[in-house]
Amino acid sequence: MGSPLQTLSTLSDLVINPVYKTLIDKHVLICIILNMYSRNLMISVVLILALVPLIATLPRHSLSKRTPFFEIGCKGSYNSSLFSKLDRICDDCYNLFREVELLRLCKHQCFKTDYFKGCVDSLQLGDEIESLKLYIKALNGATPPS
Repeated sequence: MGSPLQTLSTLSDLVINPVYKTLIDKHVLICIILNMYSRNLMISVVLILALVPLIATLPRHSLSKRTPFFEIGCKGSYNSSLFSKLDRICDDCYNLFREVELLRLCKHQCFKTDYFKGCVDSLQLGDEIESLKLYIKALNGATPPS
């Protein structure tokens, strides 16, 4: 006797025979599940691709940019331009000496320490000290060291 598929003469034999009917039911069920899974996967991918550009265009929360401002003890008015200029001086000083503690001390008390003044001197920015003092005062409302 040949294989079971060779004994089938018509499609009706396939449907009537309970062994084949069970196999077909399982196959159909698997196809339905895979089809649902692939449809859900496709919908998920499309939604993700649609949402990523939208999320990327949302404005960043200003508090996340202001966090370092508060962490170093600044209590005055936040001005991103002034803060960036002073912060850059400390970063440049760190790049010059490669001392992490110096970076922290330079920014400490909202740039009011002698370490900040030392960084200004080390970076040869002495001619800008008066404008830097005004920046510090604007950010903190306190008089920086002379």
